[in-house]
Amino acid sequence: MRPDDRPWGGADPPGIAYVHAPDRKADRPIAHLPGIKGILQVDGYAGYGKLAERDDVQLAFC
Repeated sequence: MRPDDRPWGGADPPGIAYVHAPDRKADRPIAHLPGIKGILQVDGYAGYGKLAERDDVQLAFC
């Protein structure tokens, strides 16, 4: 995990998690991020499109 030093209002420090997958199947983001809601910053990987189909996830591309 890599800490994010930007100011924020939470009790714990924010962080970034990296999860490895053995392939690039579009089902991987859904399996790795069950129940995610809000804004998710992502790269250009098309597999994140399945998450964006849900009304409770908005993708923010880097």
